[in-house]
Amino acid sequence: MMIKLVEGFGVDESENPKTGRLMLDLKVRYMFGGEAEYLKEGSINIDQNNNVIYDVSKSDTDFISFHLGVVFQIY
Repeated sequence: MMIKLVEGFGVDESENPKTGRLMLDLKVRYMFGGEAEYLKEGSINIDQNNNVIYDVSKSDTDFISFHLGVVFQIY
């Protein structure tokens, strides 16, 4: 989404008015992921029979990103 903040401003080297725009650029993105399995520190254990036991953690990998920018156009 572009939001116009200012339009028609400034002068060039010859003191002629220049036109332009100053805009704010806003974006939000949601990215669908999957499910990840991973081990945390201390999640690997050995029982009395010397069997290795893994305590596997799971989480979703969806992601939200925010973008904020400034656009300066001279024309």
